[in-house]
Amino acid sequence: MSVVPGRGDGTLGSKSLYGAGEDVFSALVADLALDGDLDVATTNLDAETVSILFNRCLDEPGCPGDLDDDGLVGFTDLVAVLDAWGKEGGPEDLDRSGAVDFGDVLIVLDSWGPCPA
Repeated sequence: MSVVPGRGDGTLGSKSLYGAGEDVFSALVADLALDGDLDVATTNLDAETVSILFNRCLDEPGCPGDLDDDGLVGFTDLVAVLDAWGKEGGPEDLDRSGAVDFGDVLIVLDSWGPCPA
């Protein structure tokens, strides 16, 4: 699934790709987490499953990917995600897709290095 965020000034930001299952048949945009932010649910035709992508504000304070809270996204954070691979939810599910998977690895790699002050 591609998401192109609005910047609030009539222009669009960069496209981001998110895993939403295979053979997406339909999508629903609603506040599924009841947190005031819109989320997306998709139905996956051939797999007969539903994928839910929870909205996550990238401007939130903190450091996505810093699972051990040491102020640095690095090897121990990557190992934590890999160790939790395939599990449902949890702190390692950084993209809040419902499972620890490749999207979470990408967040760690994209955030690699010192956290912003």
